[in-house]
Amino acid sequence: MSSWTKELLQGVEAVPVLGTPGRLAVVGERAEPVLTSKHSEEVAMAAAEYGTGRVVVFSHDSYVLKYQINEPRFRILNANITRWLTRNWRQTLEHVDLKEISFGCDLPPPGSCVLLWHLDPRKPTAEFTEAVLAHLQYGGFLVCGMCPWGWLQLNPGKTLDELPHSPVLARLGLSYIQGYVNGQSLNVNDNMAQWAHIGRAIEDVSRDLNRSEKYVELLSGMSLIPQSFRSLIFKENLIGYLNPAQLESNIPSPKSPANTSAFRASVRVLGMLYRMTPPQAFCKLPGIGVFPGDFSSKPPLQTVRLNLTTKHRQRLSTGYYVPAGQPVKVTVTSDQGTDLSGWKICIGAHDDSLVNVKEPWRRWPDVAVLEELKATTALSSPYGGLLFFDSPERNAELTVIVCNVVEAPFFDLTKPEIVEDWSRRRNAPGLWAELAGRHIVFTVPSTSVREIDDPTTILALWDSAVAAQHDLRGTDRNLQKRERVVADEQPSAGYMHAGYPIVTHLDVVDPNFQYNGSDNFVFSESGMKSYGNWGLFHEIGHNMQRKAWTFSGMGEVTNNIFTLYTYEAVTGNDAWNNPTMKKFRAEKLPRLLQSQPSLSDWKKDPFFALCVYSQLAHEFGWRSFKTVFRLYENSVKKEEESNQDDGAKIDMWFGRFSEIVRHNLSPMCDFWGIPLSTGVRNNLTLFPAFLPNDEITAAGQARVDQVLPNYPGIVRSPSR
Repeated sequence: MSSWTKELLQGVEAVPVLGTPGRLAVVGERAEPVLTSKHSEEVAMAAAEYGTGRVVVFSHDSYVLKYQINEPRFRILNANITRWLTRNWRQTLEHVDLKEISFGCDLPPPGSCVLLWHLDPRKPTAEFTEAVLAHLQYGGFLVCGMCPWGWLQLNPGKTLDELPHSPVLARLGLSYIQGYVNGQSLNVNDNMAQWAHIGRAIEDVSRDLNRSEKYVELLSGMSLIPQSFRSLIFKENLIGYLNPAQLESNIPSPKSPANTSAFRASVRVLGMLYRMTPPQAFCKLPGIGVFPGDFSSKPPLQTVRLNLTTKHRQRLSTGYYVPAGQPVKVTVTSDQGTDLSGWKICIGAHDDSLVNVKEPWRRWPDVAVLEELKATTALSSPYGGLLFFDSPERNAELTVIVCNVVEAPFFDLTKPEIVEDWSRRRNAPGLWAELAGRHIVFTVPSTSVREIDDPTTILALWDSAVAAQHDLRGTDRNLQKRERVVADEQPSAGYMHAGYPIVTHLDVVDPNFQYNGSDNFVFSESGMKSYGNWGLFHEIGHNMQRKAWTFSGMGEVTNNIFTLYTYEAVTGNDAWNNPTMKKFRAEKLPRLLQSQPSLSDWKKDPFFALCVYSQLAHEFGWRSFKTVFRLYENSVKKEEESNQDDGAKIDMWFGRFSEIVRHNLSPMCDFWGIPLSTGVRNNLTLFPAFLPNDEITAAGQARVDQVLPNYPGIVRSPSR
């Protein structure tokens, strides 16, 4: 425990938690963590010196108020703060609230009072910042408190760079960061302040990477320090003192994955240190030649002007690549006063984090670099990657000049000039490429596309796949952002996963990829026309799902309604004869139907449940699904329907479907063991009862024999 901590906490057993405090990052040589929760990364109180002045900082503004009024619960702590600030010179001092002072020249003389700085609506100015620092330089005292996450919540679109306190704290080697301090009380016996200094932790792991596990969560806070102040806080090359031998033995790869907690901690810490090293240091991580890739010789760098237009939040491609370690400068040239809130710059498409993945890591866990866009932004990535701009959720236009980027293979059906340039552009030196249709964008290694003479036809097929899914759901594909698919060495979940972007393994973008003897290369025209692409259709289907018609256990089922429809729309083959479904019906279904089906059986096997939806499409056609889905999409009670319990969702789905097809589907629910309420069953008696007569019910004939007697006059073939 540092001497400052002892002085400030003398006689204090615990400090009550007020509200939900945010977090502080402590880096500077003359700054100290004072009080944390049980976790070293959760710093609630810190202290610092600047010149001959002293500062105490809290991660919630309420502590400043308690100091100001000297509430009884805090009297010991407050007295300690005053003694420490004044070096035992004074027991009491006048308090001056900084938010009441408009100009730096109005500050009282240093040492005459304690400045209090908490809630402050102002935008920080250089003049005011320098005045406060000068006050401290010559012996001033400051007690500062702010809740960073609360301030962000009250100031949407802003970042912690714009917090009035941030410029001053950065000069002290301190920073507010996102996150929370947990617990009801900060007990001094649980205090981890001695392990909470990021600067000393960096020195420790630089000497010995084997100590990384001790500091990994603390050091993760480095990336949360506001971008504008990192150069003030991290003033030197953070990797200059790393042990080269340890560095080489802590590189994750497919052949040597990070498979222990110690290995993973070292890998995470190395990534953080390289990431926080200033751009001008030209630092790139070792081992990136395996993934995401590295140049064998320095590629030609360009300065480009980009015009960006958006109607909603999305990732915008540029067609340019940033080499690992290469500093990039981005300058906004739009009219002065352009709203930059919500705009971000990203280097690297692979923003799947592996930090919480239990399987061994075959690559660095965080290989994308994302920063807030400022009028002028300098950044780099130790991994390299394609350059993107992430736009805000509004109509916006932006013009930027980007220096030091490499042209990459790029094709975009929405940009005729890019299409016409493909014969040249496909050989551009960038290591990763993008092929973009009107409704979908693929991010793949450049080697996957260099031999494609013209991507137009295959992208049109993929566009038709996305369009088909929107057509089924009843949404306008032209009003949606384009789907994105990124090939990755290691997705964060499963073989593929849905989201924005959809992430898949690298095998599907290998031109020689075969699966079950079929051509499954994602850009194979013949493969797409013959077999479709169950995996990606399935993931796009996840992106189409709605809670209102996906009850629990159906997460891997209702998306496959879209998979089947898209298979039929793209290949022209009947979805009933889809090879995957035919194989399931032949090999597994008869055994599963030997016993009484139930809803729990549905949840155990997604293909078992999918059979019901497949029957509905086979018997009543896809138009019925389109009509039902549109009832949900256009409902004035959409949110209410999404939050219903499973019973209500089941009732609504089968009730609506029955009404649309004019057949009572209660017998189907009985056959499959789907619980349908008595009220809905009674309502559906207006329609003829229906149970399909197909190979599925034939496989469960015993169950059919139980159902039929309950429905006199039941029909086995629908009248359309």
